[in-house]
Amino acid sequence: MQASNAPIRSFPDLQNHWAKEFVEALAALGLVSGLPNGTFAPDRPLSRAELAVLVVNAFNRPKERSAVTFRDVGTTFWGKSAIDRAYEMGFVNGFPDGTFRPGSQLLRADAFLALVNGLDLISTWVTIGDLKPFFDDTSGLSLIHI
Repeated sequence: MQASNAPIRSFPDLQNHWAKEFVEALAALGLVSGLPNGTFAPDRPLSRAELAVLVVNAFNRPKERSAVTFRDVGTTFWGKSAIDRAYEMGFVNGFPDGTFRPGSQLLRADAFLALVNGLDLISTWVTIGDLKPFFDDTSGLSLIHI
């Protein structure tokens, strides 16, 4: 995706933040848009639904599987189409109880698992155990892949 000729989107809460240029570059590419109140909240945790939106905006991967119905993602939920598409592309998965938990916060390891699995960076699924030697925050993960 190429940046448009539109002016750089500025977020008031990024003015002195270390990630300002990175976020503005992603916004120029249309990959992020910030919150409805005009801020970006760079230090706020990312939710599972927000990750789905981000990977759908960033990657146009082929469909690997059909979407499923998650009990906690209604037809009018703001992120439903992104969750469905991110699932179809293999970036995210649901939980054994049939939920997606769209508002749950991500751990750093969750985001890495999503990218590795969705981009087919290895030939087999990455497991949580595979990540434990590299990250301190894998204890909250309950799935083999997200």
